[in-house]
Amino acid sequence: MQEQAKRIARCALASAMLAGCLLPSLGAAAAERAPVNTPEAAITLARKTWAELYQKGSWLREFSERETARFAPYSATLHQGVWTVRGTIPPACHGVTLVTTVQQSDGLVQVQVIDCKSS
Repeated sequence: MQEQAKRIARCALASAMLAGCLLPSLGAAAAERAPVNTPEAAITLARKTWAELYQKGSWLREFSERETARFAPYSATLHQGVWTVRGTIPPACHGVTLVTTVQQSDGLVQVQVIDCKSS
């Protein structure tokens, strides 16, 4: 139970940081700011953003290459000008996964940390 409380607190803190000011300050991913016209480009931009977030705060393990690899392959779907990048959640998953949106028009990236639980 304590581990779950720690995970929830870590997710809440990570979400607050992302919502606050971390995303606008990203380097390469934010600098691209160009139209994103393919699912592959949306996935690539999401992965770059996750890597940059992990570089800025390595305690955010959800963004590490090892953690993001757990949910490969990733898919991107386009709806009303927004790509949604999601991973494949493995059976019996406990923990968190990432859902990332990428604006088609300018490549603006928003990352969410969500729980994945086994049923």
